[in-house]
Formats: sequence, structure tokens, C-alpha cells
Amino acid sequence: RTVHHLAIHEFPYSETPLTAVDLVKIYGLEISNTILGAYVPGIAPRVLPPGHAIRIKKGMGVMMDAHYTPYGTPETDVTRLGIRITKTPPKREVFSRWFYRSRGRFFIPKGAGHHVMTRDDISFDKDIEILEMRPHLHARGKSFLVEKVSYAEKPTKTEPVLAVPRWDFNWQYDYKFKTPLRLKGGEALKISAAWDNTKFNPTNPNPDSDVIFGEQTDDEMMGLLVMWREAEPDTELKAERKTGNVPQGRR
Repeated sequence: RTVHHLAIHEFPYSETPLTAVDLVKIYGLEISNTILGAYVPGIAPRVLPPGHAIRIKKGMGVMMDAHYTPYGTPETDVTRLGIRITKTPPKREVFSRWFYRSRGRFFIPKGAGHHVMTRDDISFDKDIEILEMRPHLHARGKSFLVEKVSYAEKPTKTEPVLAVPRWDFNWQYDYKFKTPLRLKGGEALKISAAWDNTKFNPTNPNPDSDVIFGEQTDDEMMGLLVMWREAEPDTELKAERKTGNVPQGRR
């Protein structure tokens, strides 16, 4: 009832209590460190594919970021955390990161029935294969769209890869791809979200106020959790490398 979210991630371990400055160093403007797991309303426990694992680097600690929304009555937190350690070296390492709409460019005016914001620069420095995604909005959220954008093509090619046409804060899913989504150099993800900040939205906590980026449920966010692995070379290219017959420009 009171838990807005729980995020489990690694952080530089210290014997002394963390200060506000330490938290800024850990989170920065975005949570850029590894997300091991999370709880939000509606989510199921995370289980990685066989042969996959997330690395916790030597010297790092594991932090539980617990975010509560008070309701005026005492509540008891019964959270439990379980981490399964692989007994054999995994074949593939899994990476994860949250990508947010910038806090300084986040604003939803009061009375807006369909206010849209985007972020179109989610890219990676290597070819990757995306295993799963999780969008995140708060109570005023209306819809969420993730598209793959190919800037190397002229004109720019845009392909939808995940659509949540009716956002519900109480049911937030990890969307797993049956076939991992490959993202190559020159390609990026674009996220778009819409909000209903009117009195006609039954979940709107305060339709008479402008809304900015914030942690509480009556504030708003726009984020996308991405979990991926590094891409293996194309089957055709691997065969060419094995025979030594690699066309010019493909080495």
C-alpha cells in the first residue's frame, strides 16, 4: 500500500552512512549504475534467461532504494530480497540502466488532456541485443511508446518496438522480447509519453496544478529501464571471418 518502488542496485561500498552528497554521486542526474532488480506495482520477480547473469563488481555493495508514499496510518514493510548466484561462469553478461527525460526539461501544464514529451537519444557505444524493457510513469500517465530510430538511413527510418496505449500505474510490466531486439551503430531508441493532467483523469492526484519531475506519486517521471547483452557478430560475418573471406569495409 505504501511502496511506490524498490530498486536494487550496486554502489561503492562504505562502512560509514551515506550522505546526501554520496547519493548524488551514486545517482547523478540519472541512475547510471547497474540495476539488479526492482519492485513496482504489478511486476513479477526477475529471472534471467539460462546462461545469463548480471555482474556485481568487486568492492561494490548492494543497495535497496526504498521509496514510500505515506497514507497517514502505520504500515509494515515485509520486503525480502533474494539473489541467486550462478554456480558456473555465465555465457552472456547482462547490463541494465535507467534512461530518464531530463529533470530540467520536464513540465506538464495543468488542464492538459494530452501532453506529450519525448527523448530520442538513447544509444549505446556497441552493437547490443535488448532482452527487456520497462516503461515508468506516475498517476497522470496516459500512454508510452518506444521506437527504434535508424539515423544512418536516409530518410531516417523509425520502427515501433513497444507500445503501451493505456498506461496503468498499478500494472507495470517488464516487457521481454521473444527474439532480442538488435540495436546497431547509427541506431537509437526514442521514447514518447503522454499525460492527462485534467479532472477527467480519475487517477490524477491534483488536476489544478502544474507538474514537474519528482519522486512522489503526485509528481511525475518519464523513464525506461533497458536490459541488454552485447551483440554477437552476424552469422554471415562470423562465417566470413572463419574462412578469412571478409569483404572490404567489413573487418
